[in-house]
Amino acid sequence: MIRGRYPESGSGCPGRVHIMAITTRWRTAAAVLSIGLVSAACGTSKDAPSATGGLIPAAPTTTDPRTYQGTDFYATPRAVAGSSHGDLVSYQEITLQGLTGAKAWRVLYRSVSVKDEKPIVVSGMIIAPADEARGQRPMVAWAHSTVGSADICAPSKSFNGKPLTNDPSEAALIEQLQFFVRQGYVVVATDYEGLGTEGPHPYLVGESEGRSVLDSLLAARQMTQLSASDTAVIYGLSQGGQAALFAGELAPTWAPDLKVVGVVAAAPFSEVDLLLTSAAGVPDVAAYYVLGVYGQVAGNAKLSSSQVLDPVASAQGSLVESQCLGQIQGNYKALLSSSGKSTFMSTNPLTLPDWKTQLASIVPGQRITGAPILVVQGKADTTIPAATTQTLIKRICGKDRVQYIEYANTGQGDTIKSGDRDIRAFITNRMAGAPFTPACS
Repeated sequence: MIRGRYPESGSGCPGRVHIMAITTRWRTAAAVLSIGLVSAACGTSKDAPSATGGLIPAAPTTTDPRTYQGTDFYATPRAVAGSSHGDLVSYQEITLQGLTGAKAWRVLYRSVSVKDEKPIVVSGMIIAPADEARGQRPMVAWAHSTVGSADICAPSKSFNGKPLTNDPSEAALIEQLQFFVRQGYVVVATDYEGLGTEGPHPYLVGESEGRSVLDSLLAARQMTQLSASDTAVIYGLSQGGQAALFAGELAPTWAPDLKVVGVVAAAPFSEVDLLLTSAAGVPDVAAYYVLGVYGQVAGNAKLSSSQVLDPVASAQGSLVESQCLGQIQGNYKALLSSSGKSTFMSTNPLTLPDWKTQLASIVPGQRITGAPILVVQGKADTTIPAATTQTLIKRICGKDRVQYIEYANTGQGDTIKSGDRDIRAFITNRMAGAPFTPACS
């Protein structure tokens, strides 16, 4: 099946909507890998300083014209060869600290926006074994959890400076990346649409996330030095769990050339109605509603934030245009307290037809996923409550081939740590073609 063709994209710096939310996991991992912070004045990377932003370009190892040798890697648009989603635009080797026996590249590749179906450029990162491949290498797509939507928050170019040793849950992710490299896998990590590159980030719009994940895998296969095969497991946490589930559902039609053999969703975002209820009146999650509103507006031209967002929150929209997760959470919590309000919801979006339709479309599990699925969930998670994921499992159990595992005394920050053994075993078995036994209870 031939992937769709489309015309070249235009230039300019469109107005940005920046959404923040749930966890900093991949950003800390990026810090450990010494990926530097790059500022973006108007929210698009072409305004970033002409510096490598802490990334250390390595000497080119190929004559491929897509090898980027400049200093403003994320600037878009630029002349590109080809016009299909998943086409590789450019890549640049970077030096990592924190993983052994690995090489890495930051990449730009083509995708399609969910808002207007026009071509876009998406950024990401690829990590692969440093030794010469002895055959084709399977891929693991990592779909990151929420980091924010300002370009400075993009995992491939940002970090929060937090020492890894102070957070065991971050260490679990780094250890998994090291495990994947030792297993001979190519790790492909998208930033998602509009996060790091021109255009808004449709935060929590599953179709957008799924496309970004799949197109990153298609792009990786075009880097011949990776020897990447068509076999892939898709793995993500929270927002990334939603992204992984959507990518698994979309794969047969959006990327039929890929062989997705498994999907791992850790504490995935899913049941919107339940999450709206659980977040109501809780100051610690006040910002999440605001961020989710802007994310849907970024992905659907029919929606307006003023329809469902309190004017007090709307007046502080600049916060989400320039800040990453931790800072914006604190600011919106303080704003809620000082305003004397219990919520920033002016109207329940589920009572408005266009909003209800949009929110229904971002719930995963409405289409069949051909590949086996592992869902892991902490019972003490207050961001994505276990009851929410249990509802998801009830919907997809029997329709899809699913294993569901819960961990006692585990919040979202420890989900990867608690589930590490199960996640590694699932991915290893899927790559090996081992039998799979569903277990939904």
